[in-house]
Amino acid sequence: IEQQFTQLVQYSEEFDNTAQWTGAGMSIQPNSAPAPDGSLSADLLVEADEVSGNNSHYVRQFVSVAGIAAGQTYTLSIYAKAAGRNHAAIYTSIGGAAAVGIFSLVDGSVTYNNGNGTWSSQDCGNGWFRLQLTFTTVNANNHSVYFYTAQNATTYAYTGNGYGSVLLWGANLTQTASSMSYLKAEGSQTTKSADSCSVDLSQTSYRGGPVSIVAETPAGAGEGFIPYLFSLSGGDQNFYAFKNTTTASASDDWRYQVGGTGTTVSGSAGSDKIAIRWDTADVKAQFSAGVSSTNSGAVETAFTTLKIGMSPANLYQLNGNFKRVSLFNVALSDTELAALVD
Repeated sequence: IEQQFTQLVQYSEEFDNTAQWTGAGMSIQPNSAPAPDGSLSADLLVEADEVSGNNSHYVRQFVSVAGIAAGQTYTLSIYAKAAGRNHAAIYTSIGGAAAVGIFSLVDGSVTYNNGNGTWSSQDCGNGWFRLQLTFTTVNANNHSVYFYTAQNATTYAYTGNGYGSVLLWGANLTQTASSMSYLKAEGSQTTKSADSCSVDLSQTSYRGGPVSIVAETPAGAGEGFIPYLFSLSGGDQNFYAFKNTTTASASDDWRYQVGGTGTTVSGSAGSDKIAIRWDTADVKAQFSAGVSSTNSGAVETAFTTLKIGMSPANLYQLNGNFKRVSLFNVALSDTELAALVD
């Protein structure tokens, strides 16, 4: 479930498109191998055969961002696979960030980094890794994104041997605090609408009164501005669960709100299973991180709508994945809640 975002890179799979991509010390062999999506569209970046010198071997694209200003957060990502070189580097100078990171294409680890950013990777299977750099601008200057071959864990300027190479596919640049799903772009920047997922409770067995919800997500899910896990609405009260910060990350604790009363659950960050009940004025939340919380006060109402991964107004998307969501038209016991998150 993701918020709306714009893919700022153009021709995100065609690194041989010289109208958008230029480079140095390398050549591009297009459509050289199967990409992570199974299509024959991964390009091979091959370093030049050089006699001497500490040279760079990269492909880059100048990116024009409308409304760029200091203090904005962006995330750059690329899918990469070893093919003669076991390391690759990503770099950007957009907004004065000057952030660079080298990644192992054997295990995805960040082996070197420098500049104004944070680095991570995702193992996508079959030797592919999604390399990610999140950075904050310090000025309003448009500039470029770069993808390099790297000689080893710390070096991306070296004498090329003419055959060292990496496979690249699916460049992504978004004005978000985490990586969004990959969005293919061709001749222009492309926008993906916000996801919306809701359930009309009149089509379920729930008819008001006590209610319980169990949600399972990947551990640490929830990125961005107060990302919601779920929301129940439709009566004179609301029932929410969301990350307790306006700049949420995987390390932040969850918060639930019943009516006008909110509770932040210390130590709940990283939970992949959450079970909550609301029974008259009794509320109990249980988290797989081993913590729980109780609350009392507001009386539950006859909810009409369940929103998954967003607020009642279809805002504050989770920016993460769900494994399952279960709604019970009864108040589960403490023992049942604990068993469901065990």
